[in-house]
Amino acid sequence: MKNLTLNTKLLSYFQIFLKQSFAFRMEAIANAAFNVAFPITMIIVWTAVYRTTGTAAINGFTLPQLYVYFFALTLSDAFIMYGIAWSMEYDVNSGSIYTYLTKPLSYMASVLAGQAAGLAFYLATAGICVLVIFVALVHVPITAATAAAFVAELAIASAISFGIMFMLGCIAFYVPAIEGIIDVSQFIMMFLGGGLVPIAMFPKWASAVMYILPFQYFYNLPATTLAGLQPAGQLLPALLFGAAWALLSVMACIAVWNRAKLRMDTVGV
Repeated sequence: MKNLTLNTKLLSYFQIFLKQSFAFRMEAIANAAFNVAFPITMIIVWTAVYRTTGTAAINGFTLPQLYVYFFALTLSDAFIMYGIAWSMEYDVNSGSIYTYLTKPLSYMASVLAGQAAGLAFYLATAGICVLVIFVALVHVPITAATAAAFVAELAIASAISFGIMFMLGCIAFYVPAIEGIIDVSQFIMMFLGGGLVPIAMFPKWASAVMYILPFQYFYNLPATTLAGLQPAGQLLPALLFGAAWALLSVMACIAVWNRAKLRMDTVGV
């Protein structure tokens, strides 16, 4: 009964946040345009690189596989919860975080519901545009097993990013302005995760480190899986390792949040 009540509360919050998202139609159009423009721009750039060099593959990537990679990045990025730290900074500095203490759902759960609503908003707007262009331009065969692994990796990426970004948001309890910290952290995670250049194209010493870090689950692993570049025998170990990172991230997040809540009487309004 308790779980049923919790699920009902989460659904209610999700519906509220989703309605708020759809209230800003121009944002939906701008978001769709940007998420379509990014992979197309990268495709144009890399097509020029391949044709200029006259090579069929670069570090194991053929041009069609690179097309898949950059479209997959766009889909993966929607599952990375960067917005959590921004919203937490606003809630802490404005004092609105106190209102959550009187609500029937915990602050952490309400943040999760808001992020889920944002994801649904993306998939219903920009996600459709990206998918249509993906199907039209990309001709790399994708099996059901590959699609299932891709979805599992996106779930792992969401859990890891939730923990990391929530912990970053907790810095707002100690520092009045964290915009710079968030910006730098987001760029580092994108760069180390293969969000700008595939990890395989880095020097071996650098890629060896990047494969161990949790950020590769944000971009590189889902994208290379969808492009068919992940050996079948390595997928399960990678998923298990990612699940371990997700568990560690969430546990650390809870510990940091419990500590940060002790400072609620010294921040806000």
